[in-house]
Amino acid sequence: MVEPHHERDDELNRTDGHEELYAVMSGHAVFTVDGDDLDAPAGTLVFVRDPGLIRGARATADGTAILAIGGRPGTVYKISRWERDLP
Repeated sequence: MVEPHHERDDELNRTDGHEELYAVMSGHAVFTVDGDDLDAPAGTLVFVRDPGLIRGARATADGTAILAIGGRPGTVYKISRWERDLP
């Protein structure tokens, strides 16, 4: 559901140093953050403060939905570089 990735301010990956908050809206998932697994049934919040940590998630139940919210601390929201380049 969430591909393994980091959010370091990295020109190659066009990320902006985001912290991220994930909310499991329905179903069930397993998050992996910095190599550690976290069981995440519906209602679970997962906060990743360090942009350099590799994070990802996989659904373990049909109908799983995850809301992801990210932003760079101390800055006004702006569209990420990778979003600007979408076709």
